[in-house]
Amino acid sequence: LKQFRSSRKITQMDLELVAGLAMGTISRIENKRISPTKETMFRIAHALKLSRNEIIQLFGLDAYGFI
Repeated sequence: LKQFRSSRKITQMDLELVAGLAMGTISRIENKRISPTKETMFRIAHALKLSRNEIIQLFGLDAYGFI
């Protein structure tokens, strides 16, 4: 997640604000302290404007039910 976020020059706080997530959520996901729910994955993907391939790369094949 950090790679996708950083490449878009978006801070953790900015991503949380755009995605409507609680403060600290992105840090906990990036540090593998929590696993995101499908809803959180959707919010992150939408906020980062990820392509389908990027979503699959970031969250795995079944994360969005694509496959």
